[in-house]
Amino acid sequence: MSHNDDGVNAAVRANASKRARQLTTTLERIEIQWSRQDVPIARHLSPGLTNQQIDEIMAPTGIRLNEVHRALFRWHDGAMSNDPDLSRDSRDTALFGMLQFRSLAGMVEYWQGPWVQQGLDFARDITDELGPHGPWGPNWFPLLYDAEERSPIVTRSTQARWGDQETIWKSHLYESHDLVPRMVSLVALFQFLQVWLEHGYMRWDQDVMDWAYDDSIDKATYRATWWW
Repeated sequence: MSHNDDGVNAAVRANASKRARQLTTTLERIEIQWSRQDVPIARHLSPGLTNQQIDEIMAPTGIRLNEVHRALFRWHDGAMSNDPDLSRDSRDTALFGMLQFRSLAGMVEYWQGPWVQQGLDFARDITDELGPHGPWGPNWFPLLYDAEERSPIVTRSTQARWGDQETIWKSHLYESHDLVPRMVSLVALFQFLQVWLEHGYMRWDQDVMDWAYDDSIDKATYRATWWW
């Protein structure tokens, strides 16, 4: 490895640590808003994992999560405490829309089973032109669960050496990654949520047990922002 590579690697590591701290700060501010509004997920957040625990859980997959994605599960290991309702319409683990915050072990189990099986079924029943696992499959690891089991937020299982290490996609079973929305990082996704909560654009309605939205903002804007 050249001295130039050493320098680039050091810069990438430093930036990754900075971005992980940004995500942690953002998530902590979101949790404050959830608690103030008594959003159900706030009552079900599990204790966070250590780096060693993350490595142990991920070991069977052969995947090493990057520093930013680790920060998510160091903050909390999903919303799994106090026996949450994990049904499709439950709000106990819901971030927004149909996205649920599940434990890392739960995401590994999902990746090993239903996620891969969906791709195999796609290749068998629809087309194998995109490969034996369809457009997604084991080359993509889900970070956030979709209650409909069709569009989890995913990242590449084998990540780039330097660039695009944090990029996330809203997967779709029937479309390849170059046809679906993506964001540069979980940091951006959760910073959107933080801003919208702190400015009151999203408010938890205890009467209907769901989010209420600022009428001055077109619903299409919410959908575009949150990939509904």
